[in-house]
Amino acid sequence: MTNGVVPQKETQRQVKVESQNEPELKGAFISVLFVGLVIIISWLGVYYLFVTRT
Repeated sequence: MTNGVVPQKETQRQVKVESQNEPELKGAFISVLFVGLVIIISWLGVYYLFVTRT
């Protein structure tokens, strides 16, 4: 007779091995270019104001 303990089946976890490919960063690159463009335009605007007021 058993003591009421049901043996648990040992389950094997299958871990997917991710490929070593780098993630797509096109969106991040475009965002960085956009922010850089905004900064450059703002600096040019400030420079233009400085030159025209003197």
